[in-house]
Formats: sequence, C-alpha cells, structure tokens
Amino acid sequence: MADKATPHKGPVQVEPTNAADKRQQSERDAKAWKNEIRDRIVEPTDEIDFFLAEFVHSKKRMPACPDTKFNGVVPTGKGKEHDMYEPLIQGLTSLVQRFPLRIRPQFLNHAHNIMRFPFALCDEEQHVTMPDIIATIPGLPIIPPLHRWRHVALVFEAKPRAADDPMLTTTDTHEETLIQLAKSARNIMLAQGRLYAFVVGIYGHQARIFRFDHAGAVCSPRFDYVKRPDILHEFLWRFLNPTEKDCVVVGDDPTSSLGTHKDRALVQEWASEYDPSYTYTAENRKAVRRFVVTNDQKNKTQYLAYKLISVNPRLFSRATTIWEAFELDEDGEATGKRVIIKEAWRQFVRPSEIGFYRAMQEVVEKAEEGAALSLRGIAEFEYGDDLGLREARDLDDLARLEDPDASYDGADAGVQSEEPNDPDTFPRLRLPYQRVFGHRTVTARCRDAVHEDHERGHMRLVLKSIGTPITEFESTYELIRAMCDAIEGHRQAYMAGIVHRDISKGNVMIARRDGDPSTGFVHDFDYASSWKRFLVSEGKPVDLESWIQYARDQYAPMRTRILENMMRMLAAREAEGGNKGKAATVEDPKAQNKQRTGTLHFMSVEVLSGSVTHEARHDLESFYWLLVWIVLRHTAFIHEDEDGAWHGLFVADTIKKCREAKESWLKLDYPPVLIMRNAPLTGLLEDFRQLCRTNFDNAELKTKCMTHEDVLKIFNKALENRDLWPQGDSAKPWTLPKSDRSDPGLNEPSGQSRTKGTMTYSSQAALRSASLPGSRRQPKRPIRPPPAADAPDEEQTDTDTDVEDQAGPSRRMVRGRQAQRRVAVQHTSIVTSQASGTNEAPPSSGSDSLKQHPSGYALRSAKSEKADKSQPSARSNSHKPGLPPPSRTRSAGSQSQSARRLASRHDAASKRGSSATKRARTRGDDDEVEDDAGASQSSKRLRTLSQPRTGQSLRKTRGRR
Repeated sequence: MADKATPHKGPVQVEPTNAADKRQQSERDAKAWKNEIRDRIVEPTDEIDFFLAEFVHSKKRMPACPDTKFNGVVPTGKGKEHDMYEPLIQGLTSLVQRFPLRIRPQFLNHAHNIMRFPFALCDEEQHVTMPDIIATIPGLPIIPPLHRWRHVALVFEAKPRAADDPMLTTTDTHEETLIQLAKSARNIMLAQGRLYAFVVGIYGHQARIFRFDHAGAVCSPRFDYVKRPDILHEFLWRFLNPTEKDCVVVGDDPTSSLGTHKDRALVQEWASEYDPSYTYTAENRKAVRRFVVTNDQKNKTQYLAYKLISVNPRLFSRATTIWEAFELDEDGEATGKRVIIKEAWRQFVRPSEIGFYRAMQEVVEKAEEGAALSLRGIAEFEYGDDLGLREARDLDDLARLEDPDASYDGADAGVQSEEPNDPDTFPRLRLPYQRVFGHRTVTARCRDAVHEDHERGHMRLVLKSIGTPITEFESTYELIRAMCDAIEGHRQAYMAGIVHRDISKGNVMIARRDGDPSTGFVHDFDYASSWKRFLVSEGKPVDLESWIQYARDQYAPMRTRILENMMRMLAAREAEGGNKGKAATVEDPKAQNKQRTGTLHFMSVEVLSGSVTHEARHDLESFYWLLVWIVLRHTAFIHEDEDGAWHGLFVADTIKKCREAKESWLKLDYPPVLIMRNAPLTGLLEDFRQLCRTNFDNAELKTKCMTHEDVLKIFNKALENRDLWPQGDSAKPWTLPKSDRSDPGLNEPSGQSRTKGTMTYSSQAALRSASLPGSRRQPKRPIRPPPAADAPDEEQTDTDTDVEDQAGPSRRMVRGRQAQRRVAVQHTSIVTSQASGTNEAPPSSGSDSLKQHPSGYALRSAKSEKADKSQPSARSNSHKPGLPPPSRTRSAGSQSQSARRLASRHDAASKRGSSATKRARTRGDDDEVEDDAGASQSSKRLRTLSQPRTGQSLRKTRGRR
C-alpha cells in the first residue's frame, strides 16, 4: 500500500563504522562500488550511428574526417598498456586538426599522475584516480602540469587487449575497469556541475563510448577505431559542438557555471562584509560558481555560491550538494542576503520535496487567525526549481503537438497536473533521446522501459535557514533545546499533513543568532509522505482524526507482519519459478518505491520489522535513536561496554540484527546509559526510553500511542531549570573503532554475459524521427562480436530502489616526503545540510551518504597518526566472503595467472601494513598560480578547508583535483 514503508534492500551499513573501512585498501569500499554499478550500465543498441545520433546530439555540420586509418601505431597485447598512450594521443590529435581552434581540445598523457577527488570534503574516504589520457576543456587556461578535474572534458581509459572489454562478461577485473570509468565520470560531473558525462574505453584496437548520468549509464557498441577513425572523429565533433549556445561540451548545465577570476574577487569582497567568519583559501575557492534559479513566477534570480557545505559522492543517487550563496540583484551585485542552495536528483517515482514545503506554507496561510499552526522549528523555504519535471512536461507537450493522433493511457492521458509532489503525473518520454537536454535522466528506461519513473530529475531549492549540524552542539543544554524545537517543527508539519519519515543527524540543525538563544529546526523532506493525499486516494475524510484512526486500525504485532511479509515473498517466488536472485514482490513496484523508511541508524523498531504504516510515533522514536546516537559518540557517559556502546548498538550487518539490538536496548529493566555529571540528560534519556518501549508489540497501540505532546512534555521538563545543566560540555570529537566487525558482502555473478539494454520509445512517431535529419548514415557495421558464452538477457532486479550507499573502493597509494591530512575547519555557522548517515547514506533508504563539512573531518594528532601506522592492513590474503569466483570464460592458464597475481598483491599488502595506505600530502594543484593572490597562507600546519598548503611543499606535487 502507498502508506507502507519501503522494505530495506542492499548492504546495511554504508558510512565507515571503523578505521579499517576508511582505508584505501578497504574491501568494504570495493564491494560498495561494485554494488553501485551492478546492472546499471547497459548497451542499448548495436548501431553506432544510432547511438551517436541519440546520445551525443549536435546540429552543427561536421567536417570530413582527415584520416582513413587511425594516425597512430597502437601496440596491443599483455603488458603494452603504457606503450599505447602516446600513439593514441597522436591519433586523437590528428582527428581534431580540422576543428576550429576555439573548440579544439588538447590530449595529454596523464599516466602515473594522481587526480584526487574534486573537493576535500570527501577526500579522506574517496579513492584517488589515475586517468590514462585526458582531453582538456577548450579555451580553459591551464598551467601544466597542474591538471584538475575542472579542466577535464573527456577521459580515455586504455587496456591493451580486446578481452579487457568490461561489457563482455562480469568478472572481478572487468568490474574494476567499469569502476575506473564510473569514477572519472563522477568526478567530472561533480567538479564541473555537468548533467551527464562521457568517458571512452579503449580495449586493444576496439573502443566503446560511455555516457553516465545519475540514474545509470549506456555504452556504445564496440567498434574498431583503427580501421574506422571516423567514428571517434564524429563523436569528438558532436561532443564539442553542443546545441545549447551557453554550453562548451555536450552535458554542460547552462544554469550553472564555474566561478571566474572576477567571481572569486567578488567573494572575497562580499564575504568580508556579509560573512566575516568566512576565510578565503585555495581549497574553498573551488566552490565558487554561479547558479540561475527560476521561481514560481518564472522569474530568474542569480546566486554566487561561495561555500560548499556538503556533497554526496555517490554517482547513481540523488547526488545532493549543499551550497551557501549570495543573492544577486539585476545588476549582478550582492543584495546582502545569504541563502542555502540545495541541488539534488530525485527519482520521479518519489514525491518532490518542493511540493511538501509548498503544501506546508499553504496550510499555514489558510489557517484561521489564532490557530495553533506555524512553521516554527522547520527550515524556512523560499522557493524551488524542479528543472527535471519541467523538462519532462515540455517534452510531453512537444510530443502531443508533433503526434496529436497518438493515444495516451493512464496517467499520460489528458492534461498533466501541476502538482510537483504527485509522482503519478510524471509524463513518459515519447520523443527520441536526442530531444532530451539532460535535466531529466534517460538511462533508467534504457535498462527497463516499463519502470521509467525510476528516472531522476534535477531540482534546486533555495532556503533561508542557516544552521549548524546537531552534532556540533556547544553544550548538551543547547543540544536538547534544538531537538525540542525540531520535534515541535515535526509536529507542525504533521498537523499540516506531512510525515517526515527520515529523522537523522543531518536533518536536525542548530540555528544560532547573535544575541539570541540557540534554536533548532528540521529540514530535508525528500522522503516525506502526505497522509492527506493518502486519505484522498482511499476515499476517506481528510482530517487528522481520520488518519489517526486509520493508523490505529492498521496496527498489528511485529510477528504477524513479519509472517505476512514472508508469505507474500513465498507467493511471488513461487510465481516466478523459485528465482532467488530476484527480490520478489506481489505489490506494484512503483507503489513500493513511493515510500521510504528512513536512515538505518535512526529507524524505529517497527519500521525495521517490515511493511508498516509510517506514523508520527515512528519518527518520534527516531528522535530518541538520534539522541542516543549523539550521546554515545559525543558525550562522556557510562555504559557496560564503555567505548564499544555505539558500535554494539548501531553497527549491524543485517536488518534483523539491527532491530534486535534496539529491542534489547529498550527492553532492559535498568537505564542502559548514564551521563557523567548531567542528571537532567540522564533522566530525559530514561523517560524517553520508557515512552519508546511502548511503541512496538504493545496491545494498547490499537487504541493509543506515543504523541508529540508526550515527548515535548519530558523535554520541557528537562529544560525548565538551566542551572541543573553543566556549562560548556560541548560535543566531544568522535574516533572510529579500529576493528572491522561487519562485511556487506556481494553475490557477484562472475562469468555471466552483460545484460543488454533497450532503445524503445512510447510512440511510433518517436521511432520515425529517431535519427538526425541529414546525418551521416552508413551500412550497419558488424561491430559487436558475440559473447564468449551465449546467455539469455537477464531481467534487471532491484536497480532503482534508490539504493544509495556510500561508494569508494580500494584506493591506490601515493608516496611523498611530507604526509599531510586534509581536515575541515570547525565553523560555527554551517548551512542546512545532509550529513553522512542521513537519508543519503543507507543503501535501502535511498540515502546519499553526504560528507558533511565541517563535521565530516577531525584533526589528527601525531599520536593518532602513529597509532594508525601500527595498525595491520585492512587487506589480507585470507578469503573474503562474498567475493566472486573466477570467470568461467577464461582458460585454466589465465585463471591460475590471475590467482597468482591476486595472491602476490595480497601478500604485498600484508607486508606493507596500514602505513602503505596513507597518502603523502604535499603542496600541489590547489595553489593556482594564475589566480587569487589574495588567498590566505599559513606555514607548517595541517591544512584545513580554511588554511591552504604551505609554499614550502611546492617542491613535490601530489594528486590533482
């Protein structure tokens, strides 16, 4: 049912729960990346001309290819990879020799040079990359050898043999090859704000073109670039000649642009006047960029973003990014107003956060004078711009004009609703892919045309509220005061018809204002639900009493619901012939994906048990788990497991274990935790625990349950006497445990052929206009060879349940003279954001694990560095469960050689120990010689986001971003 929570799928833990998970050689991160790309990359067509016309659209007339054969003798065969680079560069340079100089890229050999993650916010956890060949953005000034991701237009990844093509079969090596491509695309999109990105894979004398967006990826059929260099020539011409005049390459976002030298100078000037706490550095100047946001009245406003608050490093996800920005007037001058700009890619199957904010505003505006309804305790929303939905509707209007006789069924019939948070009104694509600009994705329907609502749409929100993460409290009294305000905000939203359903540490903030007491607020309604809309769909009276009564009638003990879920799975699996590889269900997949349970650490016990009507009481219990989560990480407490308390309660490798741990905690007949020198907080925790104890397996839930008033009462009681609370007991820094107690595993289908995609449209008219008028068409090329072992196409399973676990596989190592860790400055004013552990993090809940600034970093002392060096390596030569078996398509000889190489790498890793995983951090790319001489400098200190690297370390360059 639409009111039920989505079953949790995928690996349970996503954000690092111990020090081993954060290392570059972490097996957990490697498996996370494999889960990320699994079944997300398909080959939708066997015709290269069709692929280019559809996915690399350009209208500009193309010059003739200057070469009849690739102008470079590219060696192939085992061990020849590095010898391929220079001949490839020679041939590629020859292909663009007739391009106008203003659009002509440079091709550079980037082998052995590291390029780091685009931003320091996630650099600690993200794997460094070493692209083989890069093509620079035409016209962008570059000072060699400092290449950065914001300079890269295109990446070429070369492998020496045709058998290295990762789209032939699923093997460990092929997955690593795809991960390389995916990381390059992710980094380009993040650094430049691209809507989608291209990368090229070279496999001996064969090649493929990959197009990545935030829903998946498509690849071209394989082609021989040596015999047919005209294919690469046409691709490069199309790529460098986009249809939109404000774009430099295909995939650029015309509503966003990277900051110029002038913009950076303006940031320094305006920040000194409007945000004195801001420090301009070589690191944070990368955040400077311009946005154009369209409001409800179709008026456009420009913003100059100057501070990157949080970023989700996931590729196939919401990719939520939070900026702080200056509002600009019509003349481009700062108005003095600072706002939050939130960018995200929501699945169309889910309601829009913009719609929920609007709905709450409308309820308050319509409320009678004197009514006890306000938006206090909720982030102040200014307006939102749903670019993806707008593009989808514009395309639908065009399709109706071009083919007025076409029939439209179901939700596509008639006039589309203007309600942005109604996923039923999402119009299907009825035009060729070449007509899609890119604010809505297209790759999900290439995997499965039936579930097109799994596509994602680009959206921006402008918020007025500026806050600090709840984990950065200056006293426990401030922490509880902020949580109390957020609970009140949740109550106000509930009365307006909205259930938040994702209470987590990134979604509750502290608001500090000069001269006024701190307050708190709740934000991020990405996974909220409307009980009003549900009651309308059920034909019931639309009022709070009807909803409460419905929820009471729906209550059932956990054991009953668990058994019902098992019976549904049994019936579905039997109907499918017992296929265990598919997450079977008899319910409508769309209805399942409409809802969301929340973030794993903070889910209530009942929600963890399976399908349940998500009520306000479940969110109230989430507030309790949030408070316990913070207490066990950031306060001085007494618990029988001491420092292992957090790990024991919140780290679990299955949903069942997570639920059982919380049940045991709540059912204890004594207080499980005591706070040192803080009787009010200890008492509040116990009172809150007793309330939550009645929130599951309780017969009285048929008639009554925990309410906002019950929770606010115990909070107000604890807060009534400030003198009883300690002074200055600010948040303690959190150090991750060193042991690795969980392993998500991955059942990898090794040796199986890749799944093919589809290029189907919704109407025959679209098929008739699938190709560009006058485009070069040649006889179909027999490009794609048959796979080594014939296998039927596999049905896609669980690829679009908004599974957004943190990615970041094993990383390569960098050595240098001086080791420096990038850390974040502790800001006292951070805008509303979503931190790791919010709905962006858990794989089942579609959360994109956002790496929060500043809370995502901790300054490391020399002592902790020394302790890390003595730690054993996270890798070993012991067998890890969940690793895929060797490919069945390989010969016995090649398998044994692979095994020997793998064992050799494991032995070397074990000998090196954890010290081999640390990166050398010296001065390098971030100190842009060509720009911003006014950036602050400091010497002989660990670099933070507000402190650039010292000039002394210029002698040795490190990874570029």
